[in-house]
Amino acid sequence: MRLAQFFAGVFQSLPRCVHQIHLSSRVPKMPPPFKGKPSLAEAKERLSRAGEHLDELKRAIEPIKFKLTHQQSQKFDTGHMEVMIFSPPEVPPRIGTIIGDVCYNLRAALDYLVFNLSAHDSGLDYQGTQFPIENRPKDFRYRVEARGLLGGMNPSHRALIEGLQPYKGCDWAKTLKMVSNPDKHRNLTPVQAGTEPPRMSGPATDLVEAGSPEVSAKIFAGTKMQADVTVATKITFADGLPVVQTLEEIQTQIASTLDAFQPEFE
Repeated sequence: MRLAQFFAGVFQSLPRCVHQIHLSSRVPKMPPPFKGKPSLAEAKERLSRAGEHLDELKRAIEPIKFKLTHQQSQKFDTGHMEVMIFSPPEVPPRIGTIIGDVCYNLRAALDYLVFNLSAHDSGLDYQGTQFPIENRPKDFRYRVEARGLLGGMNPSHRALIEGLQPYKGCDWAKTLKMVSNPDKHRNLTPVQAGTEPPRMSGPATDLVEAGSPEVSAKIFAGTKMQADVTVATKITFADGLPVVQTLEEIQTQIASTLDAFQPEFE
């Protein structure tokens, strides 16, 4: 009997509980007040950190060289030809890890920009804000309106952030989104950045050079000469974009973006 009365009371109160839950779901919880003064200090710190990782990346790439695996001489009536075949080096996994660190901090700089603009405009501590990078207007609207990535931001600042979207013609943002994909860090290609002038020994007569990324051929007229050749290496993403130069360009563009927003915080 008592058990029946208990369940009767539960079922009587259930509609009221459901109604209360439904009402509470309509009213979003307001964020707490933002403590402190919004600024770009955190964004600039992340940008600086990205620069440190870029320097680390350059140091890690520097010792990666094409290796001389075969050298052959062929004589002609007018002289002889030295053919040097180079094998491409392997790219250590550490290179991809450092690239990921650079990209993470570049995007974090933009996220801190959005977070502090939100706090500046609303005076509230909105959680879950983020700098969106979208290729289509409808994806931007969804991320902003449904996901609240620009929560608390005023319309003029939202328009400025929208102006930095790939579909608005912002190429560096499109590139940042692309190179932030971890798959891009695993598919890296070493290419010859150029052959440094060879250090020659022997008679200096007419010199003709020909070559490709794998083969360097040097034809010397007259007496045989000795050549000491060093091949510089650069690392590219799978689509051919040079890694270091691409990341440096994005870093420069983000620095300019932060500078453009700096007056808002003064």
